[in-house]
Amino acid sequence: MNWGRFVNTTLTRQWITALVALCVLVASGCDSSPAKDSSTTSDKPSTENSNKPADAKHTSATPAKPEATPAKTAAEPAKPTAKPTPPVVENRVQGPSWQALEPSVYDFGLIWVDTTVTHDFRFKNVGTEPLMIVSPPKAHCSCSSAGEYTKVVQPGEEGVVPYILTTKNTEGDVARDLKVTFNDPLKPEWTLYMKGRVKHVCSIDIIADGRLDPNDSAGLQAIHTRKANFEDILEKETLFRVLRLQNTSGHSPLQLRMLPMMGGRYEATLREITPGETFELTLVGSPPWVTGYNNGLIRFETNVPERPTWSIPIYARLPERIEISPPKIVANMTNAPSKTRTITIKNHGDTPVKVTSIACSTKDYQVTLLPPDPASPNNSVIEVVLPSGNYLPPAYGEVIRIETTDAEKALVEVMVLPGFGPATPRPADMPLEFFPGKMLY
Repeated sequence: MNWGRFVNTTLTRQWITALVALCVLVASGCDSSPAKDSSTTSDKPSTENSNKPADAKHTSATPAKPEATPAKTAAEPAKPTAKPTPPVVENRVQGPSWQALEPSVYDFGLIWVDTTVTHDFRFKNVGTEPLMIVSPPKAHCSCSSAGEYTKVVQPGEEGVVPYILTTKNTEGDVARDLKVTFNDPLKPEWTLYMKGRVKHVCSIDIIADGRLDPNDSAGLQAIHTRKANFEDILEKETLFRVLRLQNTSGHSPLQLRMLPMMGGRYEATLREITPGETFELTLVGSPPWVTGYNNGLIRFETNVPERPTWSIPIYARLPERIEISPPKIVANMTNAPSKTRTITIKNHGDTPVKVTSIACSTKDYQVTLLPPDPASPNNSVIEVVLPSGNYLPPAYGEVIRIETTDAEKALVEVMVLPGFGPATPRPADMPLEFFPGKMLY
């Protein structure tokens, strides 16, 4: 027997046994849980608390409460992705409805006379149905009109009404309006306004007139805006008027030099009152006058760069002795929606004239001779009521026949037409037949 080998082997086994016992002891001190029965121990190595350092407090054999299994560390939440902004949904009004996109008043400031101003007024359909402008916009006067406006606007879309204003024959502060009519039952009308100030080379005031007493200040005030407009005149009347011209051009001193006049029945003289600022213009018109308009034009040369020439028109009208106004009726409900019209017979002569009968070529019209007006005893007024609805007379027209006591105007006929053009020939199978109107005196 090799004793040396036996001793070495025995020592080696003892060392191994000691090491195993030491490991068991260390394991028992680090794990306070009760020892497991070897018969039920799994073959898999236990990893519980394998990474914990030994703790002297936990060397007791008393079993500790099992620690809860630590929850998994939650991943850092991802930043929310920005969602696209949803489109703004407008609160639509049921049916057609409009909203102005800008103020309904446009101030064009200070401009020269005879300037044309155009401004677009925009609006939007905020309803659920198509918005329509049901008729052409109605102007304040002939100086205002609408351009190519949007007739139909779909829901959510915009439209425009161009307002065109001409400043001919205007002066000083100007305010005009244009009325737009929609199919909106809650807001059917939109009124547009143009305002500003219109300047001339000079302002014009009447300070004397041949028809008025020189001391009649109220009479002068009543006609002071007429300038050189004499309106209706008499056949043998001599016209006389003095105008004060005040420099409003913004250019001082103002120089005016008269140019040859247009209109052979008038003469004018100019006198400077305040150098470069105030002038007096004396105007004289002499007969014989022609029936109708007897107009003229006074022209000046100026030192104003923007207005090197300036003119003052003259108006005078000699009416017929028996005047029919209007000479014809245009019955177009789109442009003139009123169904009640009047025909006036004006007697400018000395002999009284009476209406003896009235009649119409259709039963659809109500034609009535009204009682005389005490304020105008020489005039006769006939009322014509057209059919209701969107009435349009035939292209050949209807006829209103008036008989009077005047030798020259014993029979007067006024046509009712759908437009300003001439009437078409009346069909042969529709001969004229007249139905009497009412006579209230």
